[in-house]
Amino acid sequence: VSPLFVIMILAAVGVAFCAFIFIRLVHRLYYLFMGHVHLAPSYSPRKALDRLLSENRIAVGSHEIKTRDGVTLRYRRIGRGKRIFLLANGVGTDFFMWFPAIRGVLKARPVIFDEITLLVPNYRGLFEPNDDKFETSEVSITVKECVEDIETIMKHCQLVHIEGLIGWSTGAQVGLEFAAKCPDKVSKLFLFNPSCGETLHTALQPFFPLPQHVGNMISRRMTSFIVYLKTLIPQPFWNKLKKFNDSVVFFSVLSVFAFLGGFPPEQPSYFHEYMKDAFKTRSQTRALLDLILSLDEPMSAACFKLEHSTTILSGVPDFLTGVYHSQRLEKTLRNSTHIPFTMGSHFLLIEFPDDVSKELLHFL
Repeated sequence: VSPLFVIMILAAVGVAFCAFIFIRLVHRLYYLFMGHVHLAPSYSPRKALDRLLSENRIAVGSHEIKTRDGVTLRYRRIGRGKRIFLLANGVGTDFFMWFPAIRGVLKARPVIFDEITLLVPNYRGLFEPNDDKFETSEVSITVKECVEDIETIMKHCQLVHIEGLIGWSTGAQVGLEFAAKCPDKVSKLFLFNPSCGETLHTALQPFFPLPQHVGNMISRRMTSFIVYLKTLIPQPFWNKLKKFNDSVVFFSVLSVFAFLGGFPPEQPSYFHEYMKDAFKTRSQTRALLDLILSLDEPMSAACFKLEHSTTILSGVPDFLTGVYHSQRLEKTLRNSTHIPFTMGSHFLLIEFPDDVSKELLHFL
């Protein structure tokens, strides 16, 4: 290969990258001037969601139950309707990430939560209030166990069937595995930025997967790094990370990074809240890393043979779960619809709240 050809290829890649950044900047500026971005560190999407639910007089109940292996599960029951839906969140995220979509749904149909009930569970091991068990035990966290936890919650609610399951990212993978294991317990699926398993293998590959041996190398490196991070959790270094994550300095870094690249989320406040959750306790940090590691398992073959009505939303480009995951599901699931969002990322909930809430309301 001639040096000139290599230079031409590198120049083409550079131009494409600069074009992408420019378009993302325009996209970012549009949302900034439209008033969708909250730049103040004091803004809390969690408090905003709680206030929204309270102002609309929506019934919210919190529940705790024990699994068969002794793990405490926490879930919320939102609404009082007879039609039941379950929301499976992204990895380590709380319900506040859905604030823009929930706000849009309520604006279009204020009585929606008189018609439906939304079950919102936390993943096992996450959001523990303290570190009492940190030194003595670890909670086993796998996608299979998260599926079993959904069954446990349904049993606690005396449910044999739910109308639909809404899943984002990790939640989409959990939802597909649940539908494959218990096809008669759910009627339809609504998936945001889904993954077909082996998430670490395909990370940072937004448009098409790299060859298998390259994916294997990326997976090994990322796994080793995550395992190394776990060794730092008991150390004083964790305290320094926690303090930094709570700081205005870190929020400023997120704001600059989000503005320049449009990734992570459009609103840095959401990601800041997420990172504060990640370092709330040592148990939370460890459970989050364990859950990320579990996502690299391949998805079961039965997930690609589902006949449930399925709506799939994906961002282009999505650097965490590339669009080809959604395209593969669209091709293999017999009754599926795929809606791509150009210039979207892994955070469609925040980037395109009006469009997402419209599709979500149609699903509900």
